[in-house]
Amino acid sequence: MARQPVSWLFTAACLFLATVIIPAQAPFVCDGQFFVGVNGVGNATLYQMAVGPSGASLAIQPPNLVVPSVNAIGFRKTDHLIYGYEGGKLFSLDKNGNYLALASIAATPGVDYFAGDVSPDGKYYVMVGGRTINGVYQDVEMIKIDLEDPLFGQTTIPISGGVVRSFDIAYDPANGTLYGFDVLNDRIFTLDDETGGVTGVFPASTYGQVAGALFFDGYGDLFSYGTYDSPDKNTLYSIDKNTGAMKVVAKGPGTGGGDGCSCPYTITFSKTVSPDSIYPCSETVYTFSIYNLTGSTLSGISLEDHLPDGFQIVVVPENPLNGHILSGAGTDFLWIENMQVPPGVHGFSITVLVEKIAPGTHKNQAVLKGVPSLFGGDEKHSDDPRTIGQADSTALVVLDLGFEKMTFFDTLCLGDTLWADVSGFGQKFHWQDGSNEAVYPIAQSGAYQVTVTAGCDSATIIYNIAASYLTVQEAAPQLIESGDTATLFPAVFNVGETISYHWEDPLDNSISCLDCKNPIAQPTQNTAYQLTATNEHGCSDTALFPIVLDKTRRVYAPNAFSPNGDGINDTFFLQGKGTATVGSLKVFSRWGALVFEQYNTPLNDAASGWDGTFKGKTLQPGIFAWVAEVVFLDGERAVMEGDVLLVSF
Repeated sequence: MARQPVSWLFTAACLFLATVIIPAQAPFVCDGQFFVGVNGVGNATLYQMAVGPSGASLAIQPPNLVVPSVNAIGFRKTDHLIYGYEGGKLFSLDKNGNYLALASIAATPGVDYFAGDVSPDGKYYVMVGGRTINGVYQDVEMIKIDLEDPLFGQTTIPISGGVVRSFDIAYDPANGTLYGFDVLNDRIFTLDDETGGVTGVFPASTYGQVAGALFFDGYGDLFSYGTYDSPDKNTLYSIDKNTGAMKVVAKGPGTGGGDGCSCPYTITFSKTVSPDSIYPCSETVYTFSIYNLTGSTLSGISLEDHLPDGFQIVVVPENPLNGHILSGAGTDFLWIENMQVPPGVHGFSITVLVEKIAPGTHKNQAVLKGVPSLFGGDEKHSDDPRTIGQADSTALVVLDLGFEKMTFFDTLCLGDTLWADVSGFGQKFHWQDGSNEAVYPIAQSGAYQVTVTAGCDSATIIYNIAASYLTVQEAAPQLIESGDTATLFPAVFNVGETISYHWEDPLDNSISCLDCKNPIAQPTQNTAYQLTATNEHGCSDTALFPIVLDKTRRVYAPNAFSPNGDGINDTFFLQGKGTATVGSLKVFSRWGALVFEQYNTPLNDAASGWDGTFKGKTLQPGIFAWVAEVVFLDGERAVMEGDVLLVSF
């Protein structure tokens, strides 16, 4: 939840009694507060607590009551007393710590009762008990006690519809939904107090929390007090009652095995502003929301709000909540008398003009007057729901442009459009050509000026745009023989300081580099290499560099050689242009005898050819037959054969 209006804390479910108030017991003031009871040896201390100024810790508020041990406590709105269960008895507790045992409860033997609350109408006290079943400690029954019955008649209802274990339960004061916190699965759930059925479960929290207390505040928001990182049970959480999501709000005192509750049946008051940051001479809207969870209409309520200097009310709705406007439009003071506030949440808004004042944060707080004393006294101050603390001022930030003139320098690439966005500098805009758009298209170089206005402030913004371009000339196809290489020479025309190159190799690893200007390519088939060149201004162009292969297979074999050691034609080997591999070369005598063989040697490699010997002896001159297999760069194979004359000189 965005708002954390935390003021007081109880560590368990809270009760209120609906029968006649016993004279010896004085009612609590119901101000949306939370109570926490810390059990000691034979007694307990009951604290009222509030979020401290830093919003990170809980501060103990007086009075602190030393009372007998408290358990399964809840607050009853009809008599403003706390009710609970301890030692087999139903008890009530007043604001002075007076403890009164009311009736013995026919509890089920072997069942522990830690969770309790009072229904929003004040008629029933409900407590939930559990025991171990098949090794799992779980809720097994609900005991519902009629607080309007002089004999406190009770009904025991079995829990059904799911395995849960709760240390506290709490009624939503707005709609009567009964919530519990399931410590087996670290999540909240809802419970039907008529049937005992678990009616809904929510996703597990991330805290693995033991919630000793579950309660609502005066705004109808759900909280718990417990722990997930220590045995102290000292952490206050907010819980989204619609999604089950939890968030840590503050730390407080450890409660051990204590219990707690709250009194949400009161009147609370929030004030928001939107927008919450504006320029001088602009309007904003303040919204007042009154949460009446008392269950009855409150009459004679007045609202007063002194706005900061330089703020002027422009619009006030007519007779909000049937009240009489004594001061409003045209002033900086809102004063509404004799409002009638029915149960529920009610609100209205006023429009305020902020005049030409100094920039900064301006806070103020409204006040409700005429609130009955049982609900917190005559005055209730407004709360800003965006903050953690309770009853704090609502803040509005008044801005200024912060400059009189600003100049931007940029470069525009040929054929591109630059979109000048000045929306973050003001509210209204006037360009030199009369345009009033916040985003303005610039399609050519030059100087462009816009006046921005925010409220009653104005400033000038100038865009100085220079031109840049980069083009890459398309290349004619290069014709190379299969196996040969080709150097790529792009023609790049650039208006800028630097160029980066990016080549795309469709054949993979057929080009020497991908980021240089003049790579060397050795394709195995017809292809086209694509170059994208970019300058420092982001201007870029793309062109193709095609290469066509001449796949004519030109491999030659000499028809004679003379191995006489003169360095000329001393060996017989295959020759040709390009790159190829001689997969095999075999030479045979005229009678078909194999006199030489060689495998996987490069084309044009004289050292791997035949030197005219067989088994180390030079053969007599004559004609020899040969056969070879040649493997070309693209994987194609060719078988060749012929005769060669061995000559001796």
